[in-house]
Amino acid sequence: MNFFEIRFHSRKAVRVEMKHSMKRLQVTLLSLASLIALAEPGSPVAEKVRTFLGNKVLLTCSFHGNVTVITWSFNPMFQNGRIAALRCDLNEVARFSNNTRIRIQSASCNISNNEMNLQIEPVHLADDGNYTCEIVHQKGVHKVTFSLAVTVPPVVSFNIENRLNDTMTATCTASNGKPAAEITWHPKDLGNFSNNINHHGNRTVTVRSQYNISIHLFSEEVTCIVRHPAFDGTQNYTIPMQGPHDSQPTPDNLFHLYLVAGVLAACLGLLAVTLVILRYFDLQNQAAFRNCCISRSSQVC
Repeated sequence: MNFFEIRFHSRKAVRVEMKHSMKRLQVTLLSLASLIALAEPGSPVAEKVRTFLGNKVLLTCSFHGNVTVITWSFNPMFQNGRIAALRCDLNEVARFSNNTRIRIQSASCNISNNEMNLQIEPVHLADDGNYTCEIVHQKGVHKVTFSLAVTVPPVVSFNIENRLNDTMTATCTASNGKPAAEITWHPKDLGNFSNNINHHGNRTVTVRSQYNISIHLFSEEVTCIVRHPAFDGTQNYTIPMQGPHDSQPTPDNLFHLYLVAGVLAACLGLLAVTLVILRYFDLQNQAAFRNCCISRSSQVC
């Protein structure tokens, strides 16, 4: 094969590869177009909003153009939970909810700026969910959805107890928080720990973590670390290195302590008896000596 034949075949291979690439690109574009066509029109992407229990939250909804109706709904995907609607032809707000904590703010219709804002104060756990603002205008329907997540700080407690098998158990509990708290231990390799998660009906969660460690391996401080979005950083609870031995002695330690105390008490008792006996004999000897001296004095006289 000469140089010209090699060049011809090379160009042919390039053209074939370009055709295959174009076909793959067309298939990709057609697949993307199909997905876009099958997607539900008007389905909004939820904007996440997080607030603390008892706080105030303001959800804003505005649109530029000729608007007919603006409607606020709560969890519209699950039920017809309409809150209020603004009719722009009458410039009137109709309320469908009697919840006084949820109020409509700055409701107005104007071609340059149509808006109807929703304010919740104070926020309750029941307010957790999706809020959708639906705007009907000349070109169709525009939706804005907010996913409201209510944060509840957990109540953290900590305690230590000793078992009969020389095992110390430390318990860290984060009660009634939302979302669930994260509990870890440091160091992890001194013992073993387990977490128990309990979900409550009001959407709060209690996390209970137990760390078991042999008191013979208790060679450094052990720390319970609690993380939660409501905390500025973490909440830490540390067991001092000698804490379990000093605060709550084990049954074996108590037995040894009582044994030593008993031996000391027996020794002291024996010593006391010995001293009493020695004192008795000493008094007897002194009395005998005095009697002997008195008898001799009488004989001399």
